[in-house]
Amino acid sequence: MKRRHYTITTETQYRNFDIYSNKRKTAKGHYVDILDRTFNGIEELFTHTSRINVIRFDLAFKNADEFVEIEDDASKLVSNFFTRLKRRLKAWTDEDGNNKGIDDIFHVFVRERSKEKKAHFHCAIAFKSISKYSTAISKNGEYQWIYKKIADAWLETCAIGNVNFGSRWKGKQVNHFYCVDRKDIDGQANLMKGLSYLSKVNTKEKLPKSTRMFTFSRSIGKGPTAFKLDGAKDRNEQEAA
Repeated sequence: MKRRHYTITTETQYRNFDIYSNKRKTAKGHYVDILDRTFNGIEELFTHTSRINVIRFDLAFKNADEFVEIEDDASKLVSNFFTRLKRRLKAWTDEDGNNKGIDDIFHVFVRERSKEKKAHFHCAIAFKSISKYSTAISKNGEYQWIYKKIADAWLETCAIGNVNFGSRWKGKQVNHFYCVDRKDIDGQANLMKGLSYLSKVNTKEKLPKSTRMFTFSRSIGKGPTAFKLDGAKDRNEQEAA
């Protein structure tokens, strides 16, 4: 089975925003389809709310400390995971029973394969902001807040599921968490650069030709407030104001 042809860009910007660039990881460019649908999903969410939260994370399969391949349909497992996670986020209540449910959730996941990590997925969820600040690990060393819901949902979906929320930077764990306002141009630039990592060609070309490369959530529809992600246009309008 032949893989569908996807347009690739080797430009360093998309819609006037810088996109993720790394000499080794992005030398082959980015898939335009993934960039476009990611930008459209975030844009659409901003038409419903003035501030959003976005969490980027990775899903993989581990036996003890070793990444492994699995016989199950990996993409189907991730689809089931998102179904379970979104159902729980919508039914979320705090310790006092107050409704904190999250609706209008945009999500995306892309499948990759590398020699080190085997089959793995880069994912993101975005929704109306419920926090400006968050940390994944509580003082007792356990996942907390929405991170716990993500980790629990993945482990319940796959017994050898492994989740990663960020990377080590100068000795500290840096999570891919964003809280961005509709008028925060710099925040939008940082967010879209981070999310553009999902569109890199590298390690996606090694997937079997019958494998689905990426999946996006259904459109939530346009909201009442017009909004367009365009770095140059938005900056000019901001300066004029």
